[in-house]
Amino acid sequence: MRRSVLIFIIINVLVIAFLTNRVWILITLLFADGMADAISRGELPAADAESSDTRPQLIPKIIHQTYINESVPLVWQEAQRSCIELHKDHYEYKFWTDAKSREFIAAEYPWFLDTFNGYPYPIQRADAIRYF
Repeated sequence: MRRSVLIFIIINVLVIAFLTNRVWILITLLFADGMADAISRGELPAADAESSDTRPQLIPKIIHQTYINESVPLVWQEAQRSCIELHKDHYEYKFWTDAKSREFIAAEYPWFLDTFNGYPYPIQRADAIRYF
């Protein structure tokens, strides 16, 4: 009886050691201090600092929307309209249909066109155009 208990304990210790080893990185995340990556108050611009309108734009102010064709479903049209309306003064709006996406890839990235056309599912082309 004692031998079987000892074997049971050894096997359990080995299983626990194996599982701990497999998830050790996740365990260390529980104790990681994320403050090294935090943005401190000193890094934020002061309230009276130069306006964001005078600073150079690193990311262009463009709203991109993708859909299969020009006929956006009625349920999404109000959200589309309000997004355009709320940002009409500061953002450019671009609507990408499947056809416009294919034309853009053909004109700007012809080396990718065969891959783009070869995707078996339309959602793959919609996802790919977002990167280009």
